Amino acid sequence: MRPEEEQFFLEILKQNPTREIYLQIKSMIRTQTLPTYSYENKAYFKVDLWKGLLDELLVKESDQENVRLLKELSKYLETQQVLKESEKADELIRDLYLYDWKIGVLPKNLGEFTYLEEFALFADPDHDTAIPLRSIPESIGNLKHLRILCVQNSYLETLPKSIGRLQNLKELELQGNGLSSLPENIGELQNLRILELSYNNLTSLPESIGNLPNLEELHLGGCPLESLPESIGNLQWLNILDLSDTSPLDHLPTSITKLNYLYEIHIGFDIELTPEQEKWVDSIENSYY
Repeated sequence: MRPEEEQFFLEILKQNPTREIYLQIKSMIRTQTLPTYSYENKAYFKVDLWKGLLDELLVKESDQENVRLLKELSKYLETQQVLKESEKADELIRDLYLYDWKIGVLPKNLGEFTYLEEFALFADPDHDTAIPLRSIPESIGNLKHLRILCVQNSYLETLPKSIGRLQNLKELELQGNGLSSLPENIGELQNLRILELSYNNLTSLPESIGNLPNLEELHLGGCPLESLPESIGNLQWLNILDLSDTSPLDHLPTSITKLNYLYEIHIGFDIELTPEQEKWVDSIENSYY
């Protein structure tokens, strides 16, 4: 490929990065740093890339010259020449999924993928060779474009303080881990919509949980809660609250009746409600005991 064509393609990618490119890394990769790119099915990659570039650049298939150039670009990317330098991959990759992760640590250079919008890790804790993932690197706070963070069934014990810097985060899904507490600055996630914490070791929540003005779903089912903070009543836009199987939790804060937009609530058997709370629960469209 001629140098001028290479430069042309790089400019296309820089100005119109497609979100159809996914980085999928299987557990067979035994490394603590991410490769520039890895995919299993070249045909799948090519089809997704081709469609993504057409959509992103608003090119019609009838536009023969542009289609020809895009075909060249797709072919060029398939050889991975463009992705030899990590800085170029950083600009391309928007969604990062780590499947069947058994290594026990996250890549050290995770925070370098600053254009990431979705990051998900699906571990296999039942596998004989699996090493528990105990923590997330502080560098994750550099992912300023991150919208979805999902780490499931991974024995995760702590969250980094830097998580409060993820100002564009809308979904935080951490079910099935070993979290015993949340950092106080969790309340700095001003755009968070969904907080999924089911089946962790949480006994309480920080008061700052009430500082999440846009939270719509809070899932705490299966956590051994002892109490809930009064600040939970500040979650004015909360729609769904799951408190099922949260023994020894036996009461709710008085402020909970302030949740006027709640339309679904799950309450554990051990929770005793005050007369006012009973009336409030009965007014909710979908209530489950």
